[in-house]
Amino acid sequence: MIVDSKSRGAALRQSTGRSGRSTGPGRRLDPQGGGGRDEAQIAGSADFDRQVALLKALADPLRWRIVNLLADEQLCVCHLTEMLHATQPLVSHHLRVLRETGLLDSERSSYWTYYRLRPEALAIFSEELAALVGRAPAGTDKRKPCR
Repeated sequence: MIVDSKSRGAALRQSTGRSGRSTGPGRRLDPQGGGGRDEAQIAGSADFDRQVALLKALADPLRWRIVNLLADEQLCVCHLTEMLHATQPLVSHHLRVLRETGLLDSERSSYWTYYRLRPEALAIFSEELAALVGRAPAGTDKRKPCR
């Protein structure tokens, strides 16, 4: 039986979760116990899925460059291909990923589609990162003892 890569990928995500690893209820994100919340609690939230998708989108160097360019002005694909020295299909793919995460808006103007950064999306993520930094223990505070 021949299985295409899309079917195989969908089956993997369905059986193991997005990351491709088992997400059983007892599994922890941090091998040392990481704050007492297990992976099932954290990974079960919509916020977690959104944050992971956003981090994945921003982790790509070309997407990060696109975000930086769009922070200054609205651009269309033709501008981005010239500025990034990348092909149109590649730039369009990365724009789609950024749009799907909610980081970009697009607006049709005649024949062209202009893209702009959604600062409120980055502001929300920035607040979430600041809250994470605020929760992080300093030094040896909140050290979970080993068994």
